[in-house]
Amino acid sequence: MSERQPRIIVFAGSLRKGSYNKALARYAAQVTSEAGAEVRCLDLTDYDVPLYNADIYNSDVANPYSLVDKGGVCPPYSPPMPEGLLRLREQFRWADGWIVVTPEYNGTFPAVLHNLFEWFTRLAPGERIMELFTFKAVATLCAAFEGNGKAAQRDIKTVLTNLGVLIVPNLVGDSVVVINDANFDPERGLVGARSQKTVRYMADRLVRFIRELKAGQGAAAGA
Repeated sequence: MSERQPRIIVFAGSLRKGSYNKALARYAAQVTSEAGAEVRCLDLTDYDVPLYNADIYNSDVANPYSLVDKGGVCPPYSPPMPEGLLRLREQFRWADGWIVVTPEYNGTFPAVLHNLFEWFTRLAPGERIMELFTFKAVATLCAAFEGNGKAAQRDIKTVLTNLGVLIVPNLVGDSVVVINDANFDPERGLVGARSQKTVRYMADRLVRFIRELKAGQGAAAGA
């Protein structure tokens, strides 16, 4: 049986339709598919995720700390998490890795991503503790105006590393694509040759990293 393709989701932390970061996410999804992955490009506006509020689901049962001595798997509970959030969790459970494309707002990454990660640290029925984060290979990108973007990249990598993902560094330049006419055309397509090279290299590296990680896990399981 042939090895399946790495499964990667790509999503932007911006909600507006004309977002440069959404455009960058679309390009990243395209080249990641060309690199040999099965790719799903997600739009977070399709999932209706509310602000985190422990009153709108059974937060006691879904708390991972309460499950450490009970096998680590979340049992069924009521009231359930919001439906849009459950659908989005299925995408993250499916994926071996992510590409997160984040804008920089006020010197950090945006609230929509903070909110998402807060929800994902609480469990849906049938989930294991932190399974949406643990051993997920993650690469990050940012579209920002000149002089911005690095703070958002730094902060999101810190948070995700604390949650258990494996950050895949991009070694060709940095991962900030500057918003200007040289990089984006009027339809928000990524056209800058150097920026395209940076994203393509990152995609190749992420796909290769996942393949090697899966091979290592398979070898360990068979040892």
